[in-house]
Amino acid sequence: MTLKNYIFKSLWLQVVISLLLGLGVGLVLGDDGGIGLDDDTLDSLSSYLKIP
Repeated sequence: MTLKNYIFKSLWLQVVISLLLGLGVGLVLGDDGGIGLDDDTLDSLSSYLKIP
C-alpha cells in the first residue's frame, strides 16, 4: 500500500495532519510569534482563511 492510499484510508492520520497544519498556520500568523506582517495584511489574510 502506498503512502497516499494509507493516508486516504485512515481518518485518524488525516485528522493528525490537519491539526499539525492548523497549528503551523496559527503559529506563523499569530500575534505573539508571527512572521512580522503588518496589521492590515494579517486582517485581510485572516478574513480569507475564516470558515465561511
